[in-house]
Amino acid sequence: MQNSDPYSIRFSLSDKMLEELTRIDALTGLGNSRCSDQSLASVWNAAQRRGSQVSMLMVNVDFFKPYNDHLAIRLVMNPGPDRAGPA
Repeated sequence: MQNSDPYSIRFSLSDKMLEELTRIDALTGLGNSRCSDQSLASVWNAAQRRGSQVSMLMVNVDFFKPYNDHLAIRLVMNPGPDRAGPA
């Protein structure tokens, strides 16, 4: 029988939300390094089980700070669900 205690359900949802917040950058909505590490481990393990290969591309964005600052200003001036990047 499942626990239907409303406090238990609320804490369970809070835990899931906190876990998600630790994996996602609040400003950009993109996965952070923790998210990348977890995803890579999952993909790597699946590839080992199937006997397949894994390819990974990492991109380093030079001068990311001005872009990030522009995005922050844009989100503060016009908050909303769109986090796709600069217009």
